[in-house]
Amino acid sequence: MFKDIKYRWALIVSLLIASAYLIWPTYKVYSLSEDEKTELGVSVMKELKEGAINLGLDLQGGMYVLLETDIPTLVDKLAGKNTEELKDAIREAEKRSIRNQS
Repeated sequence: MFKDIKYRWALIVSLLIASAYLIWPTYKVYSLSEDEKTELGVSVMKELKEGAINLGLDLQGGMYVLLETDIPTLVDKLAGKNTEELKDAIREAEKRSIRNQS
């Protein structure tokens, strides 16, 4: 079916045109200045935004997430045995960690 180069080019061009048509409302919304947005009014802007693609957090400026593990609890659970020696070692490690942070 796609052995003829004309069909391939026709498919590529038609996909590009369809993509441009679908992305146009998004481009229009995000390229307006604040003054232009206020001139258009709320109803027109609402209508434009309905046809636009909603940007995710990564495209809106992103987000910053910091995940930390509770090492003493993790070691406790992984060790399986809650011996006093293990608990003493954990307490000592916590003290060293606090001293190193200050």
